[in-house]
Amino acid sequence: KEKEKEKEKGKEKEREREREKDKVKQKELDKERIKQLEKDKETEKAKLEKGNKEKERIEKEKLEKERLEKERLEKEAHAQAAEEKDEQKTSQKKRLPTKNPIRARQERDIVEKEAARLREEAKKAEEEANKSKNPSAAPVNQATTAGRNTQVGGFGLLYALGANEYLFKKREDDKLKKDSEPSNIQPKDMPRLIHVKGRRNCFVRQVEVGYASLNKGDVFILDCGKSANTLYQWNGSEANRIEKGKGMDIAKSIKDKERVGCRVIIADEGKETDDFWKAIGGKGPIQTAESAGDDKEAEQAIRQYIALHKVIKKADGKLDISVVAEGRLMKEMLEPTDCYLLDCVSEMYCWTGSNSEIKLRSAALKLAQDLMVERHFWTAPVSRELPGSEQVMFKERFANWGGSLPITVQQVASGKNTAATKKQDVIDVVALYKNKQPNKEEVMIDDGKGKLTIWRVEEFTKVEIPADKHGQFFSGDSYLVLYAYIWKNKDCFLIYFWQGRNSTTNEKGASALLTIEQNETLKGEAKQVRVVQNKEPKHFLTIFQGKLIIHQGKDPEAKTTVDKRSEVSLYQVKGSSAIFTRAIQTRLGTASLNPGSTFVLTTPSKQYAWIGKQATESEIAFAKSAFGPQTIEIKEGAESSEWWNLIGGKDKYPLLGQPNRQEARLFSCSMGTGVFAVDEVYSFVQDDLLNDDVMILDVFTAVYVWIGSLSTENERKQAMETACAYVAAAPDDRDKNSPIWSVKAGEEPFVFTTYFHAWDYSKRKGQMTYDSCLSSVRDALSQYARKYTYQEILDKKYPKGIDGSILEEFLEDEEFNQVFGMTLEEFRKQPLWKRQNMKRG
Repeated sequence: KEKEKEKEKGKEKEREREREKDKVKQKELDKERIKQLEKDKETEKAKLEKGNKEKERIEKEKLEKERLEKERLEKEAHAQAAEEKDEQKTSQKKRLPTKNPIRARQERDIVEKEAARLREEAKKAEEEANKSKNPSAAPVNQATTAGRNTQVGGFGLLYALGANEYLFKKREDDKLKKDSEPSNIQPKDMPRLIHVKGRRNCFVRQVEVGYASLNKGDVFILDCGKSANTLYQWNGSEANRIEKGKGMDIAKSIKDKERVGCRVIIADEGKETDDFWKAIGGKGPIQTAESAGDDKEAEQAIRQYIALHKVIKKADGKLDISVVAEGRLMKEMLEPTDCYLLDCVSEMYCWTGSNSEIKLRSAALKLAQDLMVERHFWTAPVSRELPGSEQVMFKERFANWGGSLPITVQQVASGKNTAATKKQDVIDVVALYKNKQPNKEEVMIDDGKGKLTIWRVEEFTKVEIPADKHGQFFSGDSYLVLYAYIWKNKDCFLIYFWQGRNSTTNEKGASALLTIEQNETLKGEAKQVRVVQNKEPKHFLTIFQGKLIIHQGKDPEAKTTVDKRSEVSLYQVKGSSAIFTRAIQTRLGTASLNPGSTFVLTTPSKQYAWIGKQATESEIAFAKSAFGPQTIEIKEGAESSEWWNLIGGKDKYPLLGQPNRQEARLFSCSMGTGVFAVDEVYSFVQDDLLNDDVMILDVFTAVYVWIGSLSTENERKQAMETACAYVAAAPDDRDKNSPIWSVKAGEEPFVFTTYFHAWDYSKRKGQMTYDSCLSSVRDALSQYARKYTYQEILDKKYPKGIDGSILEEFLEDEEFNQVFGMTLEEFRKQPLWKRQNMKRG
């Protein structure tokens, strides 16, 4: 038995050794396989690199051949044109080539069609002549016939332009060849679909071209590409007016800067043409407005995923990127010596500085393409941007470059290649006192004394305004202002389409369409500018030579006017300088007056100019010149009973007795960029008070916090805290305990509205008061700091701005001990999981 056991053990050991040998062999085989796979990868990579190099070499040779062939053809064409010009009996003037690329292309097409027609006519005439002389003769050679026609002037103009039969034939062959081969089109020249969404600061982003990307609640711009030269603005049936206006601005910018001379077609939902559906790739069901999310939530998440990266070249030659900024981007962040990647999640832009290294530019573009390949959702092609020729979509990402804040809010989980949320910075209230209005001077094309034609938009048509009424606009209408001037001995045109603040959406849209039609009658040579009431540019005001008057309501001469105008009207004359001074009709009443302006009261028989004690000379001069020299002057404090009766009775009015004129300052407080930010609004008007935000109005003797009805509770709380800190840190001689009042949107009292030029009460529903709608900001903030009972917290009788995740911090000490069985300090020392369980219990 022992021998058998020994023998069995020996066999077991032998089997163990065999297994060990098999394992070793398997490991060696695995190593061989890994080496072979690595070798195959290297071989494949080498083949790919070799193929790319070969492809680039072939492409360069092809471009060089085409360039040489083009030069040769141009030399031959010019030589032949010179010969034909000498042989012509009747000399013809050589047309100068146009600088407009669209018109140049149209002229070339006309030339080609005319040449083909003349060749066909010459061929038929020669054949008929030969048949009549000798019916059995062979057909005449086409080239010979063309040569004869050339000598008699048939192709004289064409050859003078550098064209001949060979050139036309070569162009047709090149066109067919180009259509049959894949083209190397730049991303900005490809068809694209642009999504416009938002309620206040609309953002724009590029989405996939197709009907599936459309929704009823937003606006979309379909750019059919450089070759098609057509833009469609598709308006969803539930899109708001801000989105439509932003869409028009984007379409106009693309038309002026990228698609010069293209057509802009407005396509409302349900009224699309067959060409639109063909351009977008087919017709299908449109998604609902809810599928795209809420506009307000989209604006709150704006800029969250936008990041600007700087491309850095390491010592070992490899590339890396470093974050320059996230969220709010400024144009000044781009240095000409560097290259940058603008990451917008579904879009990527590579900006190459003019003084950057050439190798770094191509490497940065390759890096951007590699980053986009790793993303497993739809992305737009990477676009390279050159300084001075950046496309509109790139500029829209910068706060001080493209206009509004146009950021995509694609819902992609944060992680690799996506930007993180920006942290909240402390508001520097001292810096708010130092900020001054940027010294930007508008470029004036002339002195404003050119030829002027004005039309009023009425029922989708335009009605011309007589010359004696130029400079008088109505806030309920929209207008077209055609300004013709001469520059460098050339007729130039400028079309302003002015939109009143109470004008209907249809009239505003019609003004934009009529502007495009008017431009077409001028052969596309006019520059188009959209002007919003109370935001008129300097040149627009210069045209009217300091006599711009804006009336309330609609023009009584219009067919659509229903309400009759009052016989007595009050106008406020105000302006920071002579050129920016204008008169705007305001509410008739004593509470509309203030010592810092001049007011003109008009009646059927007389006109009165009430001059405040702090009114400027330019305001007084405007009242005399715009309303006529017969205007009766009345100085503040010397009013007659007749004046008080006309205006509605003697009563107190704002700023009465204030010794000096103080210019108010307005600040916008918003969470629109993802973090709380405070920015000053220069040359502010009533329309700058946006319901999505909270505003701070500094009038020196007091500070007002205006609360928009759509603002968040967090914005309100932080704005009130900022206002208190602003007053406490004031470097001037104001009282540090000066009042800070909160004002709700739609309930503004006269002491607040007096700081705005001619406040419009036409849409006011609530009762108008002098100062009874004010509430103390300091009292409101005290509610955030006090303690609450357990029952008050259960009933949610606390300000909405309190953080709901730490409500225990606001519980009274005695009740805290009763509820949790420990003090607040002991509770804070507990682990997070235990604290959460205690709060749930």
